[in-house]
This record gives sequence, C-alpha cells and structure tokens, in this order.
Amino acid sequence: MNSIEVYKKVFGQDIKRTREFFGYSQEYMAEKIGVSKGTYRNLEGGQRIPTTEQIEALSVVFKIDFKTLMQYVFKDWTRYVKSNYPELTESEYAEKMIEVLDKQNSIIEKWEEEKKNISFNIEKKILETIEMYQRLHGGVKVLSEVEKKDLLEQVSLTMDLKIKQVIRRK
Repeated sequence: MNSIEVYKKVFGQDIKRTREFFGYSQEYMAEKIGVSKGTYRNLEGGQRIPTTEQIEALSVVFKIDFKTLMQYVFKDWTRYVKSNYPELTESEYAEKMIEVLDKQNSIIEKWEEEKKNISFNIEKKILETIEMYQRLHGGVKVLSEVEKKDLLEQVSLTMDLKIKQVIRRK
C-alpha cells in the first residue's frame, strides 16, 4: 500500500462527499476552483492531490478554513487505513502516518509561504504607492515609519473585511 495513493483517494472522496452535500455539480466546482472538468474529475477520483491554490479555492467554496480542511482529510485517511488495512502492525501504521503527515505538512507550509509572499507584495506595493503620492504632491507631509505601519495595518484590516465579504457572497 502506498500511503500517498491512499491519501489522494481519501482526499478525492472527501471533496466529492462535500460537493454532493452542498449540491454542487462537478462543472460548477471546476469553474469555481479554476480547473478543467477533467482535472476536477481526477481530483475527485483520487488520481491527484490538489495544488495549494486548488485546496485554497476548495476551502473558499466549502466555506471552511484551509487547515481545517486538511485536518479533516488526515482524519479520514487515518480512519480509512485502520479499517481497510487491519493487518498493519503499529510500526507500519506509524510509518504510513508519518509519510502522509510529511506530505500534508509540506502542502500547509507551501500555502503559508504563498500567503506570506502575497502579503509582503501587497505591503510593498502600498508603500510604493504612498511614496509615489508623496513625491507627486511635494507639499504633502512625509509619513513616518510608525505612520506607514499604522496605515498598512488599516489597509490590511480593510482587505481582510473585503475578502470575508466576498467569501460570504459566494
């Protein structure tokens, strides 16, 4: 038994079960997460693990936190392996569990790194915009580092609120 193959299968089953719970079609889900219908069918069929972007999109569509979604999949994987492979010794089961946890942690780490990069790029663009505005309007007071930080914090809070509003509308 290849643990990652089982993980893909369980992930696919979870996606399918959740999609059906919401009453969504495969076509709808493919469109929402930005993949072809065939790719989406492969995700549900367990032929591939979704990318971090696809998992993020799934979590938005299903209105569930990214990490929570990943925890559900791991819990289901654990249950699946225990019920379908009772012949595994505790050490074999532990090895399989570590393999899958490593895969899952690498997905979560990549997701967190991508979020951090996006956040950094947004902050950089905001600061560049502030500096450009100040240069264009010579009489405007130059912001201190503390004022820039406060402004970034306000923009960040506003962006978080807007993102939550968009998610709620979907």
